[in-house]
Amino acid sequence: MIEENKSSMKNSVRRLIIAGIGVLIQIIWVVVLVMRLNQYSQIITLLTVAIELVLVLAVYSMDTNSAFKLPWIILITVAPIVGICVFFLFGRSGATKKVRARYRKIDQQLFAYLNQDEQIIDELSKKDERLANDFKYLWKCASSPVYKNTDVKYYGDTCDAMAAQLEDMMQAKSLSFGVPCD
Repeated sequence: MIEENKSSMKNSVRRLIIAGIGVLIQIIWVVVLVMRLNQYSQIITLLTVAIELVLVLAVYSMDTNSAFKLPWIILITVAPIVGICVFFLFGRSGATKKVRARYRKIDQQLFAYLNQDEQIIDELSKKDERLANDFKYLWKCASSPVYKNTDVKYYGDTCDAMAAQLEDMMQAKSLSFGVPCD
């Protein structure tokens, strides 16, 4: 076990403080430069406002949750230069497009194994046409088939559901596919 003495702790704290001061000075320097440039150049101010307006409208028109859009809009309007830079670094969905494309490919592979038994839908149509239409919609838009004679237990709280799963796993005598547990 390595023991640290008090002098090495003081040195690491000093280094951390010096590094923090250096980063703070750089941030202040950049902000001051941008503000001075913004004060003396109406073209840069006009360009910044135009980019801000276009970016706010683009964020507003994005097909995402409002909880995602609102912080970006606030950041871009309150601190336009910082907000624009941060949005172009982190807010664009280029990385998420790749992730969504990957999940879409996986979904297509998995959906090939899901089949909707039309006989179940026909039986359901005879009993309740509106409910059958709901399930047809779920099958068409979400590839979620409806099954017959299944048991579903509703858990109002996630903790209850996790406890039930844990209890079922503790009571399990074999793994899936009939392979016994050793």
